[in-house]
Amino acid sequence: MISTVNLEKSFHQLKKIEMLINKSGFNQENNKRFVVGVKQLLEF
Repeated sequence: MISTVNLEKSFHQLKKIEMLINKSGFNQENNKRFVVGVKQLLEF
């Protein structure tokens, strides 16, 4: 079962990544952070 808290965290993380992309352009380091962050959030 997917919890609301984890969904909220996922959306928050995605917003942060979106801001990073807009601020600095999408680079390899942001890509790595994004993948790691999403993987961690999905392991509940």
